Amino acid sequence: MMSFNPYLLDFPDQFHTERLLIRAPLRGDATAVNTAINESLAHLAPWCDWAQVPEALEDTDAHLRLLAARYQSKDDLSMLIFHQDGQFVGGCNLREPDWILPAFRVEAWVRSSLLGQGYMTEAIQGVARFAFEAVGAVRLEGRLDARNTRAKALAERGGFHLEWRLRRAMRDPRGELRDVLIYARLRP
Repeated sequence: MMSFNPYLLDFPDQFHTERLLIRAPLRGDATAVNTAINESLAHLAPWCDWAQVPEALEDTDAHLRLLAARYQSKDDLSMLIFHQDGQFVGGCNLREPDWILPAFRVEAWVRSSLLGQGYMTEAIQGVARFAFEAVGAVRLEGRLDARNTRAKALAERGGFHLEWRLRRAMRDPRGELRDVLIYARLRP
């Protein structure tokens, strides 16, 4: 097999869609992200183990610094989503990179005050284009709680197709067993 070094890849740390700027975390993002997380706990808590209790600003800042470093090292491509007017919208990540394919697991969240406005569909479609065109991905995968109807609809609007259902494959944030749906989108 040919040797591959992801550290030699050169791709941008930001891109635009029609209404959004999607970029790697920067210093100074913590206040906006922290406000959105804490505003959205009721919406996120059933699905996200990281959104169970209010988060301290210092914890958000430390986490964003880690994500920025992991973006630079190409160990994880976590990005923040901003409206063109500067308002923080949410996050979208290309996680668990398999640089040999390359393939990524996609995760996304939106602040609760912006639900239902199409921002996440636009972001997911933009992240898929970025992954395929700029990063060279051949496969994107989403792993969703089978009960999360919003996430399923988002995956389908984003061009992902259901591939598999894993029964009792994960625990939700409350510790209950859940089925996981695996959605995928392949490079055209």
